Amino acid sequence: MVPFENGSSLAISTFSRKFELTTLPEKLFVPPEMRSKPVPESARMHITSILSGLIITETKRRPVVWITISSPFRFPIMNSSPTLEIWDKVFQGGTRGNEASFMMGADDFAQLKDGAQVIINGWIRGAVGRLDKSMLDR
Repeated sequence: MVPFENGSSLAISTFSRKFELTTLPEKLFVPPEMRSKPVPESARMHITSILSGLIITETKRRPVVWITISSPFRFPIMNSSPTLEIWDKVFQGGTRGNEASFMMGADDFAQLKDGAQVIINGWIRGAVGRLDKSMLDR
């Protein structure tokens, strides 16, 4: 479940074009008793780092970006790879202990919308937060 924030923008789309959004002029109103309480970063999944790199094989050079997610719990060993959904793109990754890492081409990263919802899929499906492209190589 993704907590909604009071004052968030509302957008609609059609079934056949679900990633073509039209933002409504109205803002979301969430009653005070239904607003989510802030959760400390240490108690939730969050993006730890976004790093750029270069994979070199013989004559090819491929710029890539790694997104690392930390979790308060250990990721289980599974027979399938976890995936990371950002907007309309899906990336495969891997886990080790409390961290999950996902690699994508630098061109793919450049096309992602800053502020897009980031969701991890695996043995659970959970919202990680929003993509903050300014974290690249910080």
